Amino acid sequence: MPLRKGQTLEIEYSSGAETLIKWSASDGAETWFDAEFSLNKSLIIKKTSNDKIAIKLLDLLNAARNLNPAFLVVPGTYSAKNQLDFNRDWGWGSSSTLISNVAWWAEIDPFELNSLISEGSGYDIACARSETPLFYRLTIGNPEIESIRFNPGFSDHLVFIYLGSKQDTPVEINRFIPDQAHLNTQIKEVSAISEQMAASVSLEHFNNLIDRHESIMGNILKRQPVKELLFPDFDGSVKSLGAWGGDFIMASSANDYMKTKRYFDERGYTVAFSWNEIIR
Repeated sequence: MPLRKGQTLEIEYSSGAETLIKWSASDGAETWFDAEFSLNKSLIIKKTSNDKIAIKLLDLLNAARNLNPAFLVVPGTYSAKNQLDFNRDWGWGSSSTLISNVAWWAEIDPFELNSLISEGSGYDIACARSETPLFYRLTIGNPEIESIRFNPGFSDHLVFIYLGSKQDTPVEINRFIPDQAHLNTQIKEVSAISEQMAASVSLEHFNNLIDRHESIMGNILKRQPVKELLFPDFDGSVKSLGAWGGDFIMASSANDYMKTKRYFDERGYTVAFSWNEIIR
């Protein structure tokens, strides 16, 4: 589902004899990363506030240049301002929206760019470009995207809570990939659950589907579902979001928003959002 909060990339160009890329990234509260790259025969890092992030960005820009050799060939200074509308620790597709935005800038296919730097399926790239909720799958390596309607009548009973433990998506993908060849039955069942969730008109039915999905994923990933692990006395169902086991959860309960939020506040999880606050 697309969110109300996202990420922008603004490029300003000024002519010059050499090619420089000046990059800054902020999340509203502060500039948390900056770097400067130069391009002669290849891109190199001239200076940066964070070497690890700069190397990842360098790999992304080089991958874009591989797909479009005309990208960045005009000498001059490219000042890139990368702005997040949310706390960068929350996840919320910050990496995928960056890949999507760089692909727009370089005039290339974002799925091809993603495939050069990630082993993920590309579903998050589809989400970065979507204006509606969607279903996504790969068929013989080709992405299939189906826009859907999902605005359940019980949306005021859904609360999104930050667990404070952002997952490393590439690490979680690598945990999953070695076992996926033996999961055809579970994949079909999870797909059926997804379709049923999108069509749910009953909160009770929706919660039963959440519980089934969490149980299946717990068995696949050999991890205890988050409700069993952290919130066994919660009056409702809890769905892991993002890289399973970190980032955000969705709590679904017959109780109203304030009562559900109070439950999590009392346990130290104070960052929470209602459906209308974050779902577009």
